[in-house]
Amino acid sequence: MPSDPNTLSLEQAWIHAVEHHTAGRLGEAEQLYRAILEAAPEHADALHHLGLIAWQLNDHEQSLSLLERAIELAPNSVMFHNGLGLVLRHLGRLEEAVASLKKVLLHHPDCAEAAVNLGHTLYDLCDLPGAEAAYQQALKHQDIPGARVRLAIMTEPIPATEAQIHHRREIMLGRIQALIDDGITLSDPIMEVGLVPFYNAYHGQNDRQIQELLAKFYLQACPSLGWHNPDVDRPRDPSAKIRIAFISRHLYDHTIGKLNVGLIENLDSDRFEKIVFHIGSGAHRDPMAQRISAAADRVVELPLTLQEARLHIAEEKPDVLYYTDIGMDPFTWFLGLARLAPIQCVTWGHPVTTGSPHMDYFISSEALEIDGAEDHYSE
Repeated sequence: MPSDPNTLSLEQAWIHAVEHHTAGRLGEAEQLYRAILEAAPEHADALHHLGLIAWQLNDHEQSLSLLERAIELAPNSVMFHNGLGLVLRHLGRLEEAVASLKKVLLHHPDCAEAAVNLGHTLYDLCDLPGAEAAYQQALKHQDIPGARVRLAIMTEPIPATEAQIHHRREIMLGRIQALIDDGITLSDPIMEVGLVPFYNAYHGQNDRQIQELLAKFYLQACPSLGWHNPDVDRPRDPSAKIRIAFISRHLYDHTIGKLNVGLIENLDSDRFEKIVFHIGSGAHRDPMAQRISAAADRVVELPLTLQEARLHIAEEKPDVLYYTDIGMDPFTWFLGLARLAPIQCVTWGHPVTTGSPHMDYFISSEALEIDGAEDHYSE
C-alpha cells in the first residue's frame, strides 16, 4: 500500500495512518500523523492519535501535551477527555484524572470506557464505593468482563474492622464464583484487569480458597494462561549445571532486590547456572540491579506481552523457575499460571499462596509460619 506522505491526499494519509496504527506499526503511523499536521496544523484527530502513540511508547508527558492541544481544538470530544484522564492517572495526577473523566460522564453517562477508567482512578484513590459505582455504571451500558473482575477482587487497603475484612472476603468469593458460573472470558487479562488482590495478605487470614478459586477462574476465562512448555518434559543431563532462573519486576533497589541479591550472588557457580529475568525493556538500572545482573550468568529482559514472555523463558530452558514474589504485580501473577519449567517455585516476597496448579513449591521459613500453615498453601 502506498504510504509516502508526499504522494497522498490528506484523506488518504489519514486512512493509511489509522491502518498502520491499528496494526501496531507505530513508526509508520506517527510519520503520517505528523505529515497530516504539517498540512493541517489544527487536525485534532491527528494530535489525539499522536498522543495515543506517545502513550503506547510510555512517553506520558508527551502524550499529555498532545492530548491537551487536541482538546483545545475540540473541547467537547468525549474520546479526547477520556484519553486525557487515562494519561493523568498514569502520571499520578489522580484528582485531575477524576475531573476529566467526570466531565465526560456528565454529558455522556453511557460512555462505558470513561466509567471504567474512572473506576480505576477512584480505586487508586482508595475510594472503593466510588470505584464500585463507576464500574456498575459502565456495566449498565456495556458488558465489560475486566470491570466485573475488578469488582470481584478489589478490597480496601486498610479495613476498619475485622468484620469488614470478613465481609469483603465473602463478597470476593461470591463474585469470583459468579464469574466462573457465568463463563466470563478474557483475551488479555493484563490489559483488561491489570489488578491483583494485593491487600488480602494483610488480612491475617487463610488465602488459599480465594487464590485457588481465582486461579481456576483465570484458567477458565483465558485458557492460554495455562500454556504448557513442551520442553519441560525433556530428559535432563545429570552432569550439567542446574539452570535456575530468577524472575521479578522488582530486582533493583527495592525490597525484593534486597531480599534476593545475596542468594543470587552466593549460589554455588560450580553447581548452578544463574539466569535473571527482568520484566520490560525499561528495567531499572540502579546499582542494586547492576549488582544482581553481575551475579548472573545470563540476563534476559522479557517483553511485556505474556505469550512472548513465556516463549522467551522457554527458550532459556530453565530447570528451576524461581519467582521472588507473586501477588505484587499482575504480570508475574499471570505468568505463574503457566508451566514454563520442570520445577517452579515462589518465595515470600509476597507471603501468600499463588493458588496456581503449576506452582510446585512455596519456599518459606519456620520463623514466618504458624502451626498448620501447610493448609494455607496450594504449593
